[in-house]
Amino acid sequence: MINNQQNIEGASNSGTLAKTKILILSLSLMSLSSPQDSFSVLLRRHGGSKRNSLLRWCQTRTRDYKNIEITNFSSSWEDGLAFCAVYHTYLPTHIPYSILTPQNRRENLDLAFRTGESVGIPATLTAEEMLRSEGPDWQRVLGYVESIYRHFEM
Repeated sequence: MINNQQNIEGASNSGTLAKTKILILSLSLMSLSSPQDSFSVLLRRHGGSKRNSLLRWCQTRTRDYKNIEITNFSSSWEDGLAFCAVYHTYLPTHIPYSILTPQNRRENLDLAFRTGESVGIPATLTAEEMLRSEGPDWQRVLGYVESIYRHFEM
């Protein structure tokens, strides 16, 4: 009887040990796919750095849109049309892109940031920041675009 009890406890312990090993392996694999690694598909598709890959992703998404020429993460975004175009590719009912004009910068920016917030993308930029005389901070624009990418592509 003692032998059987030891076998049962041993089997139970080895089952627990196996489950623990699987859990540890799963957690270590999850930590390998960090947010940085989550861009591996984008990097493979577009090559180069994360910044350049995101830039090419934006160019690809918006290539058929009028008044859009994305060449950087600062002046290319100042009039709000690039944000609106990217959002329009995912949420066409939220953005009336055909009636937007580059002259209505504040309205375009407000529309883009409201659209992002409506789907859970935090407004980490404001129209005021984008319309500063010295131009927007390219790193903040990059961060916001990265948030859009993460929301829709990951």
